[in-house]
Amino acid sequence: MCAGALSAGKPSGGLCRAAWRNTLKAVPLPDGGPSPLTTETIRPELRWAIEAAQDKQAASVTLLDLTGLGAFTDYFLLCTGLSTPQVQAICDAIEEQLDKQGFRPAHREGRNGSEWLLLDYGRFIIHIFSERVRLYYDLERLWRIARRTEFTDSLPDATAAGGQSA
Repeated sequence: MCAGALSAGKPSGGLCRAAWRNTLKAVPLPDGGPSPLTTETIRPELRWAIEAAQDKQAASVTLLDLTGLGAFTDYFLLCTGLSTPQVQAICDAIEEQLDKQGFRPAHREGRNGSEWLLLDYGRFIIHIFSERVRLYYDLERLWRIARRTEFTDSLPDATAAGGQSA
């Protein structure tokens, strides 16, 4: 497993809690499908996980809404660490934040030094990848019909994938 920092890109800056809540934008779905995610509709546990990931400078934080797709969970939260220690730090921060709120993972995959860590909370699953592994498995492509919300360096941007790349 790769233990060094990856060279491409830089970690996202993350927004403070108040700024993040004020900047999430919902984009209406063209097909009249379910309501887009907004600060009022996003589950608090997902919001806490996103904030914890951003606090550890996670890159490419993406929420895939799998509700109504017949999937085994409602949401995937994907994020990238630019080094193996950062992948572990992001995972630890998310787990610690959710534990404070009374949420414990039903299952955990990966161990120290892994390039892909997974936290299964039942209704949502969190994937923390190294950049190389995220590109290889490309869950966004596999679940391209899911509604997708990206949390970028500046402002979060909600988009509807609707079967196409955003």
